[in-house]
Amino acid sequence: MKKILFCFQQVGGVNALLPLIEQLQDDYELLITGRPLVCENMRQRGMTVIPYFYREHNDVPFSVDLAPFAAFSPDLLITDTISFDRAPEGVVVRQFWQFAAQKKIPSIAYMDCWWGYNQRFVLPTEKEAPLLPDYIAVVDEYARHDFVDQGFPEEKIVVLGCPRFEFLYQRGVDNKAQNRALQNEALAVPRDNVVLLFVSQPLDNLAGFEQDYGFTEKTTLTALLQALQGLPEEMKKRFSLFVLLHPEESEKALDEIIQKEAGDISVSYQRAADPVPYVLAADLVTGMFSFLLAEAVVMLKPVLSIQPNLRREEILITNLIGATLSINDTSKLRETLCHVLVHPHSRKDLLKKQEKFAVVRNCSERWQNFIERNIGQNLTKKSNKRSCVILTLK
Repeated sequence: MKKILFCFQQVGGVNALLPLIEQLQDDYELLITGRPLVCENMRQRGMTVIPYFYREHNDVPFSVDLAPFAAFSPDLLITDTISFDRAPEGVVVRQFWQFAAQKKIPSIAYMDCWWGYNQRFVLPTEKEAPLLPDYIAVVDEYARHDFVDQGFPEEKIVVLGCPRFEFLYQRGVDNKAQNRALQNEALAVPRDNVVLLFVSQPLDNLAGFEQDYGFTEKTTLTALLQALQGLPEEMKKRFSLFVLLHPEESEKALDEIIQKEAGDISVSYQRAADPVPYVLAADLVTGMFSFLLAEAVVMLKPVLSIQPNLRREEILITNLIGATLSINDTSKLRETLCHVLVHPHSRKDLLKKQEKFAVVRNCSERWQNFIERNIGQNLTKKSNKRSCVILTLK
């Protein structure tokens, strides 16, 4: 049986490829490793993982002991990617790519977003990437074109899609047919409450982020809570705001803002290994540019991106293509937000707009086919169909 080694730097990468992993485990021997924080998240979800360990090495930052993985003797390496600016220790992926090259096995790096391409392969002190994997798997043609335009080798960029999108779309379809009251009850929310989900990100920890972009999670949450004070008093009594914390974020960082700005608004923190139930229970999903906002669109939930005083280019793909509304002017936030929350028809208008975001379907099948071609394992499939279908979110 052929062997595949997975190495993850962030929870988002795990989430994106988990449906694929579940399908591969019947036909391949898998070993999964990653950053300690990511491994802990995976363990909480019942996954078997083996964390890698750093060792003393004067010349290599965050040097990893690769001996256990050499003993595993993989036939293929699959990693995700992470911004080196955000997590310098993410540079260990290079050691795994180099390991694969030395062992003469193919390597695939998965890129789960549409921005910061260079930041995931080039350190701030470098002019170009000294090392790349054999292939960089991207979500769609939009990302592939961006990669090539930025000078990455065209032959390395492959559109394999996001396996998680298939799973999320079906969850969204099933969710529409379920009783909304049961969803709220599962989250301990009164049955007739309007639910708003705010997807936070630890941006304040990034040096110079507010200066460059104009906002952080703190200024955005402040603007959001201030805007919510404009809700009708009767609605405030049946309104719930969930603040979904990032795995690398502490609720203490937001406590002061909640205490100062929440007023009569019911606010609760959530740190969920699986955020999907919270997205599905929400009447409206908000945040800044988290990938989870794009996932919410796939789950057929209305989305508002809030980026107060945005000074840079858009990052969120659904904003870039006009599928979701980005609110950058805080003076317009209260009117827009309250209108969307109070009037269900306005949320339907948002959903109609979000149909512009079309994603590649049959991703898991694409991934499996690509893996088979690269490591030479011919598997008996129930279907030999190899199609590329574009899924429109309706």
